[in-house]
Amino acid sequence: MPDLQSEYAWTALLIAAIAYVLVAGTRKAAPKLPFHSPCKQAVDATSKSLRQLLVRIIRQGRIPQHIAFIMDGNRRYARKRQRIASSGHVSGFYRLAKVLEWCNDLGIGNVSVFAFAINNFNRTPEEVQTLMELAESKLRELAEKSDL
Repeated sequence: MPDLQSEYAWTALLIAAIAYVLVAGTRKAAPKLPFHSPCKQAVDATSKSLRQLLVRIIRQGRIPQHIAFIMDGNRRYARKRQRIASSGHVSGFYRLAKVLEWCNDLGIGNVSVFAFAINNFNRTPEEVQTLMELAESKLRELAEKSDL
């Protein structure tokens, strides 16, 4: 009899690897060339087809019923791009929405998101307020406008 923990671990590792590959599109944008738009459309269509194929492959194995994410690095992401911290948090919420869609596609019914640690209250009051308002608005948006 196969070791179920081992199967879950490999499935979770595969999901994490695929999420990393799909999320890793954080490189600086290339200059726009005349053929940029058709190329981007082709890449987007290929990406979507590849994602659908990977979902079908993953669903052949055991899928965890619950997965958790720790949102970390949004401020570093913004700083590396010479933007204000809140822009990194906005980008993080949009990426979270995509990851939740992928979880939904895979049939993962329960997702926990750890987005704010108690020590984050040590940040400036403005940043804390911005984070709270952002969380409220984006969670409402997810609830109202998605199938999640």
